[in-house]
Amino acid sequence: MDLSQEDLAKFLKRLKTMGYSKNTGYQQHSRPDDLSVVIRERLVDYIAMDIKAPFGKDAAIAGVQVDTDAIRERIRVTVRSGVKYQFRTTKSDVLLDDENTELIHEYIDRTGKYDIQQFNPYVNSAG
Repeated sequence: MDLSQEDLAKFLKRLKTMGYSKNTGYQQHSRPDDLSVVIRERLVDYIAMDIKAPFGKDAAIAGVQVDTDAIRERIRVTVRSGVKYQFRTTKSDVLLDDENTELIHEYIDRTGKYDIQQFNPYVNSAG
């Protein structure tokens, strides 16, 4: 589930009462307060957060302006949440090199929970 979905916290509360396990993906464009709400209310069992680029290169790589302070805060909240988590970056040799992914890894304090996925132009994200 993606935290950019409306009424996600309400939906997760319902799933929790039914006994289902919940995982959530957190995108940079998600509403800022939603992450804190689902963590505080223990509505998720696992968080996967995409980090698109090193700070300062976000706009060029993600194609949109991003609030890097908010991203830093989301990383901090996730690491301290007590919820299992993973950070990940999709690496495209054209846009991100090893130096860039190393910078990203430094931002997340080398938690060991960082995966780099190789970009595949042949995968259709629409399903």
